[in-house]
Amino acid sequence: MLNEIVPKEIQKSLKEFVNDKANELYDKYKKDWLADPGIAASDDSWSDIRYEIVGRGKKYYEEITVRKMQNMANNLTYNESFTYIFLSL
Repeated sequence: MLNEIVPKEIQKSLKEFVNDKANELYDKYKKDWLADPGIAASDDSWSDIRYEIVGRGKKYYEEITVRKMQNMANNLTYNESFTYIFLSL
């Protein structure tokens, strides 16, 4: 379905952008995730949280804090990664 709406080149650019932003969050907050008390999330959930933050937009991304990520993890206020739409790329 996505291929019918958005050209492949744009999909690839979007995928790269989203992955770059999620990786920036990983690098910036990895120590906080692994700390004690840390961010209570498995590897898979930690990925979902980071991609959720990216998916919520620039303002949310720029205002994210460790406390907000802890709340997301503790209250399960995130969804499974939307990046599954990129699997065909």
